[in-house]
Amino acid sequence: MSYHEYWRLHRLPFGQVNGREDFYEGTSQREAIARLRFLVGNARSVGLLIGGPGSGRSSLLRHVSRNVLWTGAIVETVLLSGRCDSQADWLDQLSGAMCGEPTLHSTDAWRRTCDTIDAASRQDVYTCLLVDDASSVVAESVSSLINRSRHVTAVLGCSNETAGNLVHRIGGCPLRIDLPHWALSDSAGFVRQSVADAGGDPELFNDAAIVRLHELSEGRVATLARLAELSLLAGAGARATQITPDIVEAIQDEMLVAAA
Repeated sequence: MSYHEYWRLHRLPFGQVNGREDFYEGTSQREAIARLRFLVGNARSVGLLIGGPGSGRSSLLRHVSRNVLWTGAIVETVLLSGRCDSQADWLDQLSGAMCGEPTLHSTDAWRRTCDTIDAASRQDVYTCLLVDDASSVVAESVSSLINRSRHVTAVLGCSNETAGNLVHRIGGCPLRIDLPHWALSDSAGFVRQSVADAGGDPELFNDAAIVRLHELSEGRVATLARLAELSLLAGAGARATQITPDIVEAIQDEMLVAAA
């Protein structure tokens, strides 16, 4: 019997399963989405979405690309990864995402990308580029795109450490959107909603266990989800009836031993 069956859940409550991903709007996520709507709705050129490892930045960008409806404009949203080895790799990825076909040369990729943006702009359609883990190579290309067309808005996902370099490469940034770690109320809401969405009892984790999860994760979304998942696994193995702080502590101790 799997642990989610033990807890009478119809699926795994945390993370991605078969490409499916639940999204919880904590306070920082709601504020970020509101600011992204302002950025795109007012045709601003570029914004930085800043969050470190485990902040939920990648999940937020995926959610925005799939589910956020823009007001006041028709927007074509393109989600991309900024991890690339060269300008040619980035342009090939950009052209493929926007035009649907790979190109043989970077000059062709750039031309086709610009042609696609220009064709959309003639229909008064805006292009919003959502780039996670943006690099300096990406920033230089984005700078060229936003300077040649007012119908392009770019959102560059990055960490605090890389933000300054990106701003320098772009030549300034009208909007900075930070993703701070969650408060306890957000962590509690996330755990309870995730369990409930999977068909379980929202009180499966007792209050003290949620407090301990929040303390150990320091409000980092990815770490919180991982600890909660491992707690369910350990609780099922111990045939517990509820997740308590003792179970969470045991998971933390095992992780520390494994890392030693």
